[in-house]
Amino acid sequence: MELKHLKVILFLFLLVCSLFLFINPSVNAKTELGTETLWVNGYTEEEIDTGWAKVGSSPYLSDEDASNYVHCTNVYSAYIRYWDFADLSQSSVAIDKAIISIYADRLAGDSCVVYLYLWDGSSYVSCGASITLTTTYTWYNRTVTSILNTAEKVNNARLRIRYQAGASGAHGYVSASKLYVTKARYDISLRTVDSNSSILISANVTINNGTEYSQIVDNNGWANWTGIYSSSVSVTVKYQDVWVNSTTVTMSSDKTVDLICEVYSLTVYVTDANNEEKSGASLTLTRTDEYNYTSDGLSPVTAAYYNSTHARYIWTQLANQTSSYTVTASLGGQSAYTSTNLTANTVKVITLPAGTSSPTGGGSSPAPPPLIPELPFIPRAPELPVEAYEILPWTAIIVVVSIIAIPVVAAKQLSTEKKSKLKPYKRKRSKTFKLYKRKKR
Repeated sequence: MELKHLKVILFLFLLVCSLFLFINPSVNAKTELGTETLWVNGYTEEEIDTGWAKVGSSPYLSDEDASNYVHCTNVYSAYIRYWDFADLSQSSVAIDKAIISIYADRLAGDSCVVYLYLWDGSSYVSCGASITLTTTYTWYNRTVTSILNTAEKVNNARLRIRYQAGASGAHGYVSASKLYVTKARYDISLRTVDSNSSILISANVTINNGTEYSQIVDNNGWANWTGIYSSSVSVTVKYQDVWVNSTTVTMSSDKTVDLICEVYSLTVYVTDANNEEKSGASLTLTRTDEYNYTSDGLSPVTAAYYNSTHARYIWTQLANQTSSYTVTASLGGQSAYTSTNLTANTVKVITLPAGTSSPTGGGSSPAPPPLIPELPFIPRAPELPVEAYEILPWTAIIVVVSIIAIPVVAAKQLSTEKKSKLKPYKRKRSKTFKLYKRKKR
């Protein structure tokens, strides 16, 4: 292989790698997070030990106003409780992180520490290491995600404070407290399929996480949402004006879910009293609630030849019905019908009258040959939203190197080719020339 061919291959390789890495989709990537600040909004005096004093207006810790606070001078441990916090704006969200903060200081020359406790629904749990107060009002934080790990616990949180002075008469002050709660936002991709696991299009998917959102699925059955603030999502699917799926999805990470809908096939065979196939028969489909299948292009339809005794038509995807569907077959002035509910894939036979006799009701005949089984459905990966794609840091390096290297390599190759074309031609001496060469005496 010539050098120039190797250079072309190298160029194409770098180009393909750059494009692939540039649009490499991130897998199960948690999206943007949202944080709420929940200030103290209430105080209930359920416990207050000697040494604690309240100054100003209740709840004392609702802002940084220096005129409202609590302070303690007890040399020993002294407890006070409890303070409530504002609720989250949504009652059903996934908690990514929770932090408790207090705004506090002490008098110069004194030594004191504070311990924080939070109610987790059954008891007050320590928020971790003690807080050593300084002489300047400062916000002190403790991560408490393990205590307040659900929206319910956050909304029911209560604060208890323990004070311990390092010497008699030491003064410590707490002026404010709040919770920082980071809510996790996740993506959800939902695909609608029928009872045979075939893609179901034209379905309307609705999710509800406190707010209701709806989408018509795309041509591959997908409905996608990004940035969902919720610990769970209620999902419903409507198809042909019938609710065909209802489920709840727990949002502990990004989710991709197949929604198996109560949508079934209805196969109708058409024959006559002489057991002869009736291809060309017109089939009209109706439902007891008078849904308009004509607008969907599903009625009327024409039965096609199946074998010598039966014509056939298959409605591959019809919404479940505990009431009934009616199919009427008409041909040559004759008609007959059959009715059925639809709670599974169903096969029915319509028998038309023989000859030109008057129409009769639906009938039956020997069962037609079994249906040819459909090929198994092969799942297709979801199309990720644009937000799920990320530019990898080192992709830029490959792109830049390619941009610089390509012109250099091309210029060098062109220079080599020009030199080879300008190389002077050297005439080769004929081998027979030696025969005529004069010998030296």
